[in-house]
Amino acid sequence: MAPIMDDLAGGLIAQAGPFVALAATAVAALGALLWLAGGRFGESITCLAGVAAGTLIGLHLPQWLSIPASNWATAIVGALAGGLAGYLGERAVVGAALAGLLALWTAVAVGLAWGLGAGMPVPRREAQAAIWSYLSQLWQALPAEMKRVLPLACGMAAAAGLALTILWERLAGYLFFSLLGVTLLLLAAWAGRPQLLAVVPPRMPWQIAALLGAVAFGMLAQWRGCSVRRGSATAGRARAPQAPLQ
Repeated sequence: MAPIMDDLAGGLIAQAGPFVALAATAVAALGALLWLAGGRFGESITCLAGVAAGTLIGLHLPQWLSIPASNWATAIVGALAGGLAGYLGERAVVGAALAGLLALWTAVAVGLAWGLGAGMPVPRREAQAAIWSYLSQLWQALPAEMKRVLPLACGMAAAAGLALTILWERLAGYLFFSLLGVTLLLLAAWAGRPQLLAVVPPRMPWQIAALLGAVAFGMLAQWRGCSVRRGSATAGRARAPQAPLQ
């Protein structure tokens, strides 16, 4: 999978410099925060993510739709709309994001199981080729059997994420932030300090076990932190003085 990730990154890893290392450090810090404490700040995180996504979409919306509007005006509107959506629809945002993240990891697992990028040759991205064009070429190069299995596996993983969010919202939140944090930590290590990945077990079953263990540890840390926070809030309300009866 390494050649595919290099191509999707647009060659940034081959040109790694101080700015790439600084960005990798920031991503690692964010990943660690989400991994161990994301569940405690879920509402704030989804709100900020909505603001960021709305701003990014608003900046490019006039160009995408070819409308004569200021991109900064649409960015402000997008930021307000995205932040409001993230604040009011935290459950929907977490559910959709968890479904997408589980589908992504399932696609990676299927690719590794088929030897994608190792035993199986894959097309390389040209310097000026768009990412969507490269992904289309990559899809066309996949074996027919893998093309049948991949959508089904990703769809089942996404459905499991949505079902978990509907049935156990808090557990789904812990899982999402823990898995997202671990993902960001791995990406930061791959981009800034590839030698750190040498500690990852070489055999795939052990890699899966290590990933699941890290995610479970993050979920446990978040649950513990949220429990302590709720206990402190309850104790504070219990100690609050009661108004005298008239």
